[in-house]
Amino acid sequence: MLENISKYGWSYDYVKQREQIVKNMTVERIKALSTRYLNSGRMVWLIVGDAKTQLPRMKELGFGDPILLNK
Repeated sequence: MLENISKYGWSYDYVKQREQIVKNMTVERIKALSTRYLNSGRMVWLIVGDAKTQLPRMKELGFGDPILLNK
């Protein structure tokens, strides 16, 4: 992080600024930002876990049929 602060010329209190942004974040603001910047129809989701227990639950999410990569 210190390297990035130096490399990109961020202010010395960059971490504190980011912390304040997160503390002030609301559910409504997150929803507004996601609506503005994310297109769920074009996203690719990579889920790592136990297919035996999680695959049926993944199908219920409504994002299309999951593709099992490692059988």
